Amino acid sequence: MNQPESLSLACRSGAAMMLLRLLPLVLLALFVGSCTKNEFRIEGKIDGGAQRGLKAMYVAYSSNTDELVSQELAFENGAFQLHGATRYPTIVWLFSSDRRLLYAVYAEKGDKLEIKGDFNHPYLWQVKGNKPMEQYSDWVRRNEALLPSMVGGYSGPGGSPGMSMSFREPDESGRGRGTAEELNAAVAGYVKEHTGDVCSALLLLTFYDRTADEAGFNRLWGSLTLDKEDKERLLHVAMTVTSESREKASGLPMVPITLRTPADTLSTLNPARARATVVYFWKESGGSELREALRAMSRLPQDIAVADIYLDPDSSQWHSALRGDTTSRRRSFWAFAGPMDVSLQRLSLPGAPYVIVADRKGSQLYRGTDMKKAAAAARAAR
Repeated sequence: MNQPESLSLACRSGAAMMLLRLLPLVLLALFVGSCTKNEFRIEGKIDGGAQRGLKAMYVAYSSNTDELVSQELAFENGAFQLHGATRYPTIVWLFSSDRRLLYAVYAEKGDKLEIKGDFNHPYLWQVKGNKPMEQYSDWVRRNEALLPSMVGGYSGPGGSPGMSMSFREPDESGRGRGTAEELNAAVAGYVKEHTGDVCSALLLLTFYDRTADEAGFNRLWGSLTLDKEDKERLLHVAMTVTSESREKASGLPMVPITLRTPADTLSTLNPARARATVVYFWKESGGSELREALRAMSRLPQDIAVADIYLDPDSSQWHSALRGDTTSRRRSFWAFAGPMDVSLQRLSLPGAPYVIVADRKGSQLYRGTDMKKAAAAARAAR
């Protein structure tokens, strides 16, 4: 073998050894690169956030799995950073430290989002970083007068599949800030003109009062021309976080509830004063279910307390239903702020009609819509 050929073989051999040494580094770089491509970042400067506390919850998607991520956000010099990762689009739900929903943020891999605002006025927050969120935050600011009062925030969903924030709390005058019909009409108006926008899906999932118009929600959701899989994932995100919220709520004891009575006075329903307490939550649209619930309540033993709580802002239907009621021992209440009334927030009601049964310690024995199961749970209480 001549010298040039020998030198050539030595060079090739050396190059091969170098490649072998570099292979782990190359693979690591590819792995890190793939992770980096799935990352998103949210940077926020929220006045008052450090004192009140913020928590984020979202579904992180990988190639074939999804995971619910929950994270406390640490503040430094009045600002926070959230570093997340997801292969497919997701919604990051921002809560106060006591689990009250403040805002929903749409995020895709590669996004860098910025949030600025005051903790006490989330509807005025400015969000930048991707087109859907800029459209969403702009719509929220423009329609702020229709939206629920942020006093106390939100503790749970208003109806499946999403985490609806559509139940109105009273403003300083004691009135709600907008009816379900007004809010739904505002959302529908945007969706009909923007069927291909992700913002339309976000508005339906967060502000459309599905309990007031189930058929309307279904029509609008079906009209969206977004990618079918993306729509399904967004529904999955909303349902996952909703389920988490309801699971936590079901473990909380029912505490005394103070609400307005037909005599226009305040009264308290205390589960400690009976063997069991059955509470039926209803709205104007649930008249037939109400009559069936009243009959079931009337057949319960006398040591079981029974009550109904009306959730609509207009009390006229409530008074009308009471005039034909023969269940004299049943106590009736009106929560004009709906499920977001301060006395009901911890129950995280998913909508109406709905029934909760609690024992004398406040432990929830049943949550659901089946009055037969509710009655059985109450009878079994000791």
